[in-house]
Amino acid sequence: MGSTSNIFAKFLTPDASLEIEPMLHPEIIASVYYEEYFIDPFRLCLLQALDARNHGAEIRTYCEVIDFEINDKQEIEGVTFYNRVSGATERVVTKLVVNAAGPWAHKVAKSAKDELPIRLNKGAHVIFDRRIVNTGITVKAMDGRWIYLFPHENTTLLGTTALDTWEDPDTLVASFDEIEYLLQSMETVIPSIREARIIRTMTGVRPLVPDFKVPERNVTRGYRIIDHGENDGKKGLISFLGGKLVTCRHMAEAVTDIVCEKLGKDIACSTHKKPLPGNEDDVDIIALSKEYDISLHALERMRARRGTDMVKVLEMTKEHPEWKTTICTCEPIIEAEIRLSIREEFPQTLNDLRRRLRLGTGPCQGTFCTYKAASILSEELGLAGDDFLVDILDFRAERW
Repeated sequence: MGSTSNIFAKFLTPDASLEIEPMLHPEIIASVYYEEYFIDPFRLCLLQALDARNHGAEIRTYCEVIDFEINDKQEIEGVTFYNRVSGATERVVTKLVVNAAGPWAHKVAKSAKDELPIRLNKGAHVIFDRRIVNTGITVKAMDGRWIYLFPHENTTLLGTTALDTWEDPDTLVASFDEIEYLLQSMETVIPSIREARIIRTMTGVRPLVPDFKVPERNVTRGYRIIDHGENDGKKGLISFLGGKLVTCRHMAEAVTDIVCEKLGKDIACSTHKKPLPGNEDDVDIIALSKEYDISLHALERMRARRGTDMVKVLEMTKEHPEWKTTICTCEPIIEAEIRLSIREEFPQTLNDLRRRLRLGTGPCQGTFCTYKAASILSEELGLAGDDFLVDILDFRAERW
């Protein structure tokens, strides 16, 4: 047994390994067991936005920066953005602009007539329709890279690839070669992997720091903050690249420290101490199940998404008991939670609801909930009939 960076690890014999995970290859020599946290990245991003809103921020989704107002001193004085939903443009006056656009950061900098070198790297995942293993498994792929098979929520994730890309992050999809690479590599340890049903693939782009002339695996996953004004660029523009989800809070703190210094604000950071909305305390779902007459399973999943904020959903069912109806049976999700999400969490499409609530992510991939959820979304947002149908087609087109 050993520990590195406070991570407990234990060497397991073949028999012990197979007892934990019977799906492993019967000729396995040994394994190492360790524990690691897993999160819902979509929900994490949303909770950070909700927390910012609670502290005075305005949240604008589906808005694309299209122009910067720059004075003769090369100082940024304003930003113009285009709302892809309404078709309207809007200008805001700025003191500082933080460019946290990830794989689009270089395009934002270009809109300000500035440069931002970046190395884009594509990662693909395969998603299976259920938990096909008992625990997470990491193995070396055919090229020596580490890949993983993790049970996550009510599915299993297989990932990931790492390919440099020059394509538009908005249009990237997982290729056949990437899927085969992952399956062939994992089946050396999980021989029956191909018997599992794939329901979706997922692709993301890493905005790596521009370390060139080195293999992808040697590029740092650290982050870099660029003050353009101190590098002969536009004054009032700060960009950052790189990093990983696990360091996102630390990255935000580092950037905010710079912003506070430039604005003359002496404010201590508190995000490492304060929980995100809904995580202030535990929730007794057994008592809530009796009080609101909703199944424990539905409440357990709701608690995982909302924590203490789930009470807002349940209170809505007092006035509208019909909103206790289950809309997505795979997750499951009741109607009241969908309506609360639409009213408070900025969704514009069914895919937004998928990311907010995991709507349509189960084995049926939205077969039984798409039309019901679309009807609720249309009613809450006042969508036209054509928008209603296009949204349904877009949602279903993303299935495997």
